[in-house]
Amino acid sequence: MLIINNKEFAKHKQLINKTINFDEFQRLKDLFTDENLDGEVSFSMQGDLDSANRPILNVLIYGKITTLCQNCLEPMVIPIKYNAVLPIFDNEEELDNLLFGEESLESDGLLFDLEFDVLSFIEDEIITILPLAPKHDSCVQIFYKDKTSNPFGELKS
Repeated sequence: MLIINNKEFAKHKQLINKTINFDEFQRLKDLFTDENLDGEVSFSMQGDLDSANRPILNVLIYGKITTLCQNCLEPMVIPIKYNAVLPIFDNEEELDNLLFGEESLESDGLLFDLEFDVLSFIEDEIITILPLAPKHDSCVQIFYKDKTSNPFGELKS
């Protein structure tokens, strides 16, 4: 567990660099039920202030995960690359206004949190960028046809 006050972290321009094996991400392991899940991810989280003097987190996540292709059931490697600048907002109203308001300038953001769980956040971001059913590019066009007879086929002929 890695807990920070995300606003103070940003204001003091602190930095976290860490490499984590996927075994440490329980929700990710639950999502991919095969035993072949393997890999590690490195991330960097740098606090800073933007031009409007708002606290922000610069987040970079990179690595690769090995899992099974959902078509051929052979191992496949999925590269992970995520790069974002996330402003920190004091409340949900401020976050909603800047994300969804008439003059929305931001595409993503975080709420201020005294106990921001960094590893849980990193795991959330990895889960959102991974495909739900990973497939090799060469397997995408493979289709399986049910060979049972179609009673409506008789009517067609």
